[in-house]
Parts: sequence; structure tokens; C-alpha cells
Amino acid sequence: MSFNFLNPKYLCITSAAMTIPLAFHMNKVVFKFVMDKGDVPLFERTLGASLFVAIMTSQWFWSNPVRGSMAHKVDKLVSKTSIMMFIFYTIFLKGLPRRMLRMYFLLVLIFFGFASASHYYSSKEWCSKKHLICHGGSHLVGFVSVFYTFI
Repeated sequence: MSFNFLNPKYLCITSAAMTIPLAFHMNKVVFKFVMDKGDVPLFERTLGASLFVAIMTSQWFWSNPVRGSMAHKVDKLVSKTSIMMFIFYTIFLKGLPRRMLRMYFLLVLIFFGFASASHYYSSKEWCSKKHLICHGGSHLVGFVSVFYTFI
């Protein structure tokens, strides 16, 4: 039996990696609540919820990636909305130090590079090797970027 990382279902693994920063965020929320150390800002709680929904819709879609399906449409809408919310919050509201903000901008550029390449290759051939590699890359760079929001 061979193990093929280019099976579309393995994109479920790269999107599931987002549960790590989500758990980090939830730990902060619970800690502040239990220790009575104040509240997590509403927008950050909203981001945590949107990340959870994005993970679930990604799992739903990539477990059976049919182009144009209801799962595809919902995943597209949820992920684009979540991505824009994270970028807006991290750049304009988070108040990252200048050095971290530069690194975040670089991650966002790399993310959009992977996402653009994924879109290009998927339009040529759905679930091709290059499409899956680029899309998996966007998931992994997104994973790192989410930490910038929740630290």
C-alpha cells in the first residue's frame, strides 16, 4: 500500500492543522475567564469562531472535493470571509510591533502567492498535483499567519 500525499483528502490534514492556533486561542480565552483577568476582545472571539467554522467547512469540502458543489461554495465563502477578517484585525487592530507586522505582511504575500497559483492550476486541471501542492501551501502559511493574530 502506498501513501500518496497528493490525495485531495490530505488537504483535510493541512486545514486541520489550524486547530492548533485555535486551541492556543481557546486556552487564552479560558485562562482569562477562569483567572478573572479580563475579557478577550469581541473581535478576537469572533475570529476564533470564524476559524472554527472555516476548519469545519474545509473538512467538509476536501473530504470530497467536487468543484462547484454546495460544499465548495460554502467553503469558498467562509474561507474568504475568515481570511479577510484575520488580515484586517491583525494589520489594523492588533497593534503588532513593526518588526512582527513586516513578517506578517510577508506571510500574507506568500499566502496570496500560493492561493493565486492554486487557483491558476485548478482552472487548468482540478485536483492536479500542482493545484494540491499550492493549496496545501496556502493552508500551511495560513496556519503560521493565524498565530500572529492570537499571540
